[in-house]
Amino acid sequence: MSIDWGYTVPPDEAGGDIAHALAEANAPRHGDRTPREWIRANLFNNWYNSLITVVFGAIALYGGYRLAVFLFSTAQWAAVSDNLELFMIGTFPRSERTRIVVQLMMMSGSVGLLVGYFRARAHRLADEAGIEVIPVTPRESIATYGSIAAFVGVSLAIGARTAGPYLLVLGCAAAGVAGFYATRPLRNPLSKLVLLTPFALAAVTLVTVSDLDNAAAYGIAAAATALLVLVHVVDRLSLTLSAGLLVGVAGFQALSGTGGLAWLFLAGALTPVAFDLLGDVQDRIPTAVGWVGVAVVGAMFARRLIVDGVGFSSAIVLVLLALAVVGMLRADPGPALRIGVFIALGVAMWVVAGAIDLPGIDWADWSGLQLNIVVAGAAIVLAFPLGLLLALARRSSLPVLRYMATAYIELIRGVPLISLLLMGQFFIGFFLDTDDPLSNITRATTAITMFSAAYIAEIVRGGLQSVGDGQTEAGQALGLSPAQITRMLVLPQALRNVIPAMVGQFISLFKDTSLLAIIGVINFLSVREIVHAQEAFRGVGIAETLVYVAFGFWAISFAMSRESQRLERRLGVGTR
Repeated sequence: MSIDWGYTVPPDEAGGDIAHALAEANAPRHGDRTPREWIRANLFNNWYNSLITVVFGAIALYGGYRLAVFLFSTAQWAAVSDNLELFMIGTFPRSERTRIVVQLMMMSGSVGLLVGYFRARAHRLADEAGIEVIPVTPRESIATYGSIAAFVGVSLAIGARTAGPYLLVLGCAAAGVAGFYATRPLRNPLSKLVLLTPFALAAVTLVTVSDLDNAAAYGIAAAATALLVLVHVVDRLSLTLSAGLLVGVAGFQALSGTGGLAWLFLAGALTPVAFDLLGDVQDRIPTAVGWVGVAVVGAMFARRLIVDGVGFSSAIVLVLLALAVVGMLRADPGPALRIGVFIALGVAMWVVAGAIDLPGIDWADWSGLQLNIVVAGAAIVLAFPLGLLLALARRSSLPVLRYMATAYIELIRGVPLISLLLMGQFFIGFFLDTDDPLSNITRATTAITMFSAAYIAEIVRGGLQSVGDGQTEAGQALGLSPAQITRMLVLPQALRNVIPAMVGQFISLFKDTSLLAIIGVINFLSVREIVHAQEAFRGVGIAETLVYVAFGFWAISFAMSRESQRLERRLGVGTR
C-alpha cells in the first residue's frame, strides 16, 4: 500500500532513508486508514511487535477482567457509601453544612465568571492582533475534566440516597453557567433570565434544607444577581475579573467568617477594577494629588505603629510608604495613588466585614477532601508568586538578593516536606507572633507554601535560562528598561516553556496534602482511619476505601495534567 507522505517529492527520491524517516516522523498521526489497517500497521507490523502485542494484550485483558470482578462483584462498598459525607467534609460541624452549600455554589459561580473573563480577554487581544481564537470544543472539555465528572458521578452512584446531593451538583453547574453567560452578550431577551439563577438556587435550597434564614438566603441571591447584571451590562474586563474574584472570596469567607484578614482578601478582589478606573482618570489628576496618597499611607503606618508596635505588618506598610515617596520624588504620582487607593479599599472592606460580622468555622473543624482542596489551592496561590520572586532574586545582579534567595532555595529543597510540617508546628509561631495562636492547618499551609515555592523558583529559573539573550538585546534596542524587558519579553516566554514542569509541581503539591495526617489533621486519606474504627467496618472494606481515595486523587490530578496539555497545545510549547 502506497502512503501519501504529504510531500511533492517522494522520500525515496529525495535523500533515501533519512528523508523517509523525517517524512514518517512528520506525518500526521491520523488519516484515512481503517481501524484494521491502523492495528496492522502499528501493532502487528512485524513478528516481535506482534508477540509484544499478544503478550501485553493478554496481561491487560486479564488485569481488566480482575479489576471489573473486584469493582462490580466482590467489592464491599458499604464502607464508602455509608461514610460518603465523612470522606467529603470529614468532621465539619453538621449543623453548619449549609455554609458548604453556599460556598460550593459561590465557587462555581466564580469559576464561571473567571472563565468568561479569560475568554473575553483572549478574544479582545486576538481582535487587536488580527488573529483568530481557537474555540474550546466540547470534546476538549470532556477530555480535560471528564475524570472529575466521573469521580462525582461515581460518588453519587455509591453514596447518594436522597435528592440533595444531585440537586447540589445541578446547582453548582447552574451557578457556573450563569456566571459564564453573564460575561457574554445575550441577544435573546429570554436568555437574560439566566441572570436570575441565584434566586432560583436560593428558592430550591430553602425548599430542600429546613431551618434556614429566608432573608439571608434571598439577600445573598439579590447581591449575586445584581453583580451578574452589572457584569453583563458594563463591558469592562476589570469589572468581570473583580466580580469573579469577589464571588470566590465571598465563598471562602462563608466558612472562614468575616474576621481576621477577610478585609484584605475583599480589597484584593476589588483592586483590578479600582486600578482600572484610576488609570482612566490618572492623566487628569494633578501630580500634587499624589501626596494625598502618601498621606494615606503615612496615616496607616502611624496607626499600625501605635497599635501593633514594630512588627511584620508595620514593616510592610513602611515599604509601601517608601515606594510612594520615591514615586513622588520622581514626579510619578502613580505608585502613591495606587497604594493610597488600595489602603482606602482595605479600610472600606474592614468596615464592611465588621458590619457583616459573620463568625467563622475554626480551621480545626475543616477536614476531608474539602480540606485537601483548600490547602492545595491556598498553597498554589501563595507559592507561585513567592517562587517567581525567588527565581528573579536568584538571577539578580544584587549580591544580597542573589545570596539570600540561593540560601533559601537550597536550604528548603534539602529538607523533606515531612520535616518542615513537623517543624512548622513548633517554629512558625515564633516568627509570626499573633494575638490568636495559629491553627495546625495554617502552619501546615505555610510549610507547604515555603516548600513548593523553592521548587517553583528552580522551575522558573530554568525557564528564564531557556530564553535566548537575543530577546534581552531586542528589548534593549527598543529602549525598554530591565524591568520592562523581564516583564514583557523574558518572563512570559519563560513561563510558557515551563508549563509542564510547573503543573507537575502543582500536582505533586496537591498529593502532598495527604501528609497532613502526620500532624493529626484529618484529610481525605486519613478519614479512612475513622471509617475503619467504626464497629461495622473493622477489617471490612479496607481495599475499597483505599481505591476510592486513590480514585479521587487521580481524578483531580489527571484533570490538572490534561489542562496542562491543553495549554501546551494552545501556546505551542516545544515549538518555535
